[in-house]
Amino acid sequence: MARILVLDGHSAAALAFTRSAGRAGHWVAVGANAGLFAASKLSRYCRVALDYPVSTDHASRFVDAVLRFVRQHSIELVVPITDWTFHPISEQRDRFHGVCRVALPLHAAVETASDKYRTIEIARELGMAVPPTWLVRSPAELAKLPEMGLPVVVKDRFSTRWTNGKAVFGTVTYANGKGELEQRVAERLRFAEDVMIQQFVPGSGIGFSCFVTPEAVALPFAWERIREVDPRGSASSCRRSIALDEGLVELSGRLIRAIGFQGIAMVEYKRSPNGDLVLAPQHRLPQDHLPAHGRGAEPSQKPEQRQTAQLARRISRLLEQPGAGGDSLVSRNAL
Repeated sequence: MARILVLDGHSAAALAFTRSAGRAGHWVAVGANAGLFAASKLSRYCRVALDYPVSTDHASRFVDAVLRFVRQHSIELVVPITDWTFHPISEQRDRFHGVCRVALPLHAAVETASDKYRTIEIARELGMAVPPTWLVRSPAELAKLPEMGLPVVVKDRFSTRWTNGKAVFGTVTYANGKGELEQRVAERLRFAEDVMIQQFVPGSGIGFSCFVTPEAVALPFAWERIREVDPRGSASSCRRSIALDEGLVELSGRLIRAIGFQGIAMVEYKRSPNGDLVLAPQHRLPQDHLPAHGRGAEPSQKPEQRQTAQLARRISRLLEQPGAGGDSLVSRNAL
């Protein structure tokens, strides 16, 4: 039995992880931003709750609080779930060395996976279909872009940029004309040094998730988006599992390995009207897409819930392996 601290207790994914790890026999504590309601803390599997300083306002103070809790409760594994905690823990992972393990891939992989423009470039180098995308740093560069169909997607390169230990959150907006596009770009350049311009790709959303080790792409799972919060493209409000396609597994595995990511990974696509899969880089990191119990029927009846439980059991087996080190998924610096 491992002693695990799950962060971002406000998120539905954290609740899924807490329940699955608890059912697998682990001792589980849950942390969340002070003053924020966190359903995971109410789970029968949550033994102790932690209120930490708002991670997106005070990254170092947040990490200080997590480390104090880790030492007080002999925590063996810390699991960040969302961008709110993923990056601060990764940036300061050396502070956890010799104290506990952290569920993170190498920091370089974290940075690459968080960079949507770099992800697009890697996918293009691999021969994957990607939407026409440009990185703009000034209104002058915007004026040089070719004509595009409407709407045009205007999105931040990063879902969260960190400056002096504080987060600046990214956005996704849409422009339906030249004037609106210029306005959207000017608005974002006031907060960020660059902004992505992307051709809108119609079609249904297809997602793929897995657990990646140096040896294999394990526990593959695929889904189709039924509804999205914003029909033009956003987080899904309803989705259904679909049969795995060998091409989807191979394509996604190549991209994940090229990025260097290990652990829970997720890739999303748009299936265009002609049936092609086009990469659709999203804002959130993989853990934030863990299937959540609150999004469907009884957990025992849903295949995505079984996948989450399998992930917890796999982590359990990895934690029990002696002598892990270096760049191993169960090293002191990476899971």
